Amino acid sequence: MVSTYTVLLAVHLLAAVVWVGSNVALDLQAARALATDDPARTSGFLSDAAFLGGRVFAPAAGILLLAGFGLMVEVDYDFDFWIIFALAVWLLSFFLGIFYFGPESSKLSEMVVADAPPPEVGARLTRLAKISRVETILLLLVVIDMAIKPGL
Repeated sequence: MVSTYTVLLAVHLLAAVVWVGSNVALDLQAARALATDDPARTSGFLSDAAFLGGRVFAPAAGILLLAGFGLMVEVDYDFDFWIIFALAVWLLSFFLGIFYFGPESSKLSEMVVADAPPPEVGARLTRLAKISRVETILLLLVVIDMAIKPGL
């Protein structure tokens, strides 16, 4: 018989793999777009970022959070450092997605498809990619954090 804990853990892990893996893939795509300075590749990257943000990142992050809270209830975990760190990174990612990545990607997408994209597009895209890379590093640290559970 499969336990509730096993199901919640599987759902939590699958959501993490989808969310963090998609983030890594998108960061690699951003690096390629920046390296080639090709408006078509940049436009494709921004289109993919918008698609993944609303249809992959947000649902996976939400499922991950719900399954994580379910695991905490099932096992009676306390809010130890490893959980607080993970929640802090989750919140940071949530707010970055809503208030920065989403609006900035949309604005850059409009700018790139214009006949004469403004010169600031490159700098803004570079900033977006750097912030995304930092977020991805933090998410990867959370994966390590969850694996070793310091203090447990």
